Order: sequence, then C-alpha cells, then structure tokens
Amino acid sequence: MNDNKYGITTHNTGNVDPRATAQMHANLQSRVYGASWHWQVDDKEAIQSFEDDVSCWHASDGKGPGNMRTIAFEGCINRGGNYKKAMDNMAKLSAIYCYLKNWDPLLMIKQHYDYAPNKKNCPAQIRAGKEGITWGIYLSMIVNHINTLRGTSRYNPKGLETFEVKGYTSPKLPFKELKVGDMVTIENGGKWYDPQKEVEMKPSIDVTGKQAKIKQVKDIKDVSHSKVAYLLEDFNSWILEEHIKEAKSDWVKVEDTEINKDDRVEAEIDKNVDKEFYEVKDGQFYLDGVLYEIKKA
Repeated sequence: MNDNKYGITTHNTGNVDPRATAQMHANLQSRVYGASWHWQVDDKEAIQSFEDDVSCWHASDGKGPGNMRTIAFEGCINRGGNYKKAMDNMAKLSAIYCYLKNWDPLLMIKQHYDYAPNKKNCPAQIRAGKEGITWGIYLSMIVNHINTLRGTSRYNPKGLETFEVKGYTSPKLPFKELKVGDMVTIENGGKWYDPQKEVEMKPSIDVTGKQAKIKQVKDIKDVSHSKVAYLLEDFNSWILEEHIKEAKSDWVKVEDTEINKDDRVEAEIDKNVDKEFYEVKDGQFYLDGVLYEIKKA
C-alpha cells in the first residue's frame, strides 16, 4: 500500500485474442496471477481492479517507483475491438486523473519502457504508432481531453446540456429539511444543479424514480423554488430540493385526497407567461405539473 502516487504507467496488454477485453483482464486479476495493474481499458469500458493506493506488480522494476508509486493502465488490443477508441478511452481516463490531481501529463504519464531495467517494449502498439497513434499523439490526446474538462464547470465535468434556472418563487408549502445520510427519490423531470454557474443540467440517463443517499447539504442562492441543494452519493451530482420526493413528504397531492374529480378545477395557464407555479383555486397549487392541496391543521 502506498498513497504517495506520482503518476501513471501506460501499458498495452499484448493480447490480441478477440476475447481479451477489459472484462477478461479484470477476471484474470480475480485469480492468482503473476502480475497486477489498476485499470484495464477497451473500446467500451474501463474497469478498476485495485484502488489507487495499492502498489501493483506491473513495471518490471521490483520495489522501484514504477511498481510502488504509479497507477497502471492496461490498454486492450484485442482483434475485433476498436483500437483507436480503446486508446482514446485510456487517454480520457488519464485526463480525468490529471484533471482531478492537477498533474502535468507530460511529466506524470510514463511508459512501462521508462521503468523497466530491460527496457521492455511496452506499450508496444503505441510505441510502434499503430493506426497513427504514436506516443506523442497519445499525450496530445490526453492534453485535449484535459482542456475539455477545464472548459466545463467543476460541477459539470461531463459537459452536460445546461438550462437556465428561473428566478426564485417561494413554494406555497415549505420543503421538509433533509440531512446527510437520508435516502431520497428523484422525481420526474429532475435535473442536476451546478451551484457555480447557477444552471441545471440534463442527466445523461433517466433518473426518474432513482434513489440515492444524501452525501452533502448546501445552502444556495435562492433559485426556482429552492434554497437548498443536495449532493447525491450514488450520482456525485447536486440536485435542487424541489426535485426530491421526500422534501415534499408533508405535501398532499390532490389525487391522493378524497376530493371528487368532478369538483376539481382545471388549471388555466397563460401561454404567454412562463410559469411553472400557479394557483388554480383556494387551497390548491401546481408545482412542476403536479396539483397539491394545502390541508388545514
């Protein structure tokens, strides 16, 4: 174990078998094997076998700095796979590490060749410039991905589509205060929130109905109907309180009451006014397309 890591060692697997994907190499490490590495990357995914603070046996230098203090990436070269995409995925993963750790890729990313006393020809395919990706071009790919990351907000590193958040309108009922450790449910239409740029972002997957644990609570500048945002542990993303089902657990939906359907008042929406939040009759109000009723104590 050594958490004093100072870079990445880049490898190619050397295995051209069509089955030699990232998953196959991860499976290999689940058994007793004479070598070990942290990440394996192919054209579809990257799989981590060991945490970063584990010293793996990959750089041919015994207890030298390669094995003891660098994170090993194995890039797959399996026949039938998309080699260029696999190398781009490995470059993206390298860029994420450099971005998060503030590493200079030209100093912190090395080849297996650099540590091996016998100057092992690895990563062989990159060193040979396979499909036009030389070592210099590979490093430039990493730099380009780092620049992409730096061009986004730290709360939106994936560059998700953003939406302007409307000015604050106080809800007719207060939201319930939630705390770190609470399990919550994301409501339909829920978006991630960027407290730095004060915009919302469309999730890359449908998160409606998904549950997650609150990791952090943040008081934010009042926006939309919210004054609080929650960091969800399983998504590592912030979300406004108005998109959390449990924040409205004290609210009563009209369809959940005993009010006769015939007695309900249809909402009248002014198409020329951009409003999500409007009253329909005394004691009822809409929020995010849901009709609620204020119950008297």
